[in-house]
Amino acid sequence: MDLEEQIFGATDRMHLNKRNSYKGEAEGNEQFKSKLIEKLQKDIADNRFLVYLQPQINLKTDEIGGVEALVRYLDEEGKVVPPVSFIGKYETEGIINYLDLHMLEMVCALIKKWRERGKEINNISVNFSRVTMMVAGIVKKILSICNRYEVLPEQITIEVTESIGLLERRELKTLLETLQKEGFKISLDDFGSRYSDLAILSITNFNEIKLDKSLVDTIESKSKSRTIAGYVLQMCMGLELSHTIAEGIENISQKEILKQLGCEYGQGYLFDRPLPVDEFEKKYLKERRKSDEHK
Repeated sequence: MDLEEQIFGATDRMHLNKRNSYKGEAEGNEQFKSKLIEKLQKDIADNRFLVYLQPQINLKTDEIGGVEALVRYLDEEGKVVPPVSFIGKYETEGIINYLDLHMLEMVCALIKKWRERGKEINNISVNFSRVTMMVAGIVKKILSICNRYEVLPEQITIEVTESIGLLERRELKTLLETLQKEGFKISLDDFGSRYSDLAILSITNFNEIKLDKSLVDTIESKSKSRTIAGYVLQMCMGLELSHTIAEGIENISQKEILKQLGCEYGQGYLFDRPLPVDEFEKKYLKERRKSDEHK
């Protein structure tokens, strides 16, 4: 293990375990964390976390090719709160695993419901924090949830951000390859962001690479963004990855540039916003069933 890996691994564990150098503060932090866990578990039991679904569209055919499950919070006043308001807090305190696994469970319940109604989406992405990926026995926990709802691992894509590269490389490689052997697909999110580390691509054969929104935002106006996006997409094709997705596509011009550069799928407001489950079902599952009837 090189020095960089040792530093990253030690730093990550330091944050996850909240080892404060001041005993008094550490005790206070543990009390705060305990209360936060209690509140999070109560919110989960009270069904305050919602699944929103955003379609991933084939840039050549304009057909839906997958779905990303995104979390929202329903506050006491009935307002839907975006994840930016709470995810960071849970990650910092090292308790995001409760929510990540709950989201997986809600997605599996949806897949089972759709299957029973004769409808099916074969590829749903669920986001997992690197904090969650470090939980002991995480693969067994994930499989247990899928088995409970009779969901095949092949139907689930586990989406991890580039920050997962801060984990020790050997542990990460073993974990990701174990998940893939079980049948799960692994997606690398936010690639091309300012935290990008090309070495992460050598850890495992990711099934999917998601081009960061920051590149898509400026792909029309900045040649540098187009060059980087083109390089990343060309590199992914050279690595024979399953497919590439660009996030945050908001207009036709961005879509056409990305398509010309070789990007396969797109996600963003040009196609659709993240939708509540009932709206998604009416708009996409109905259309999918009709198209199947003509086959």
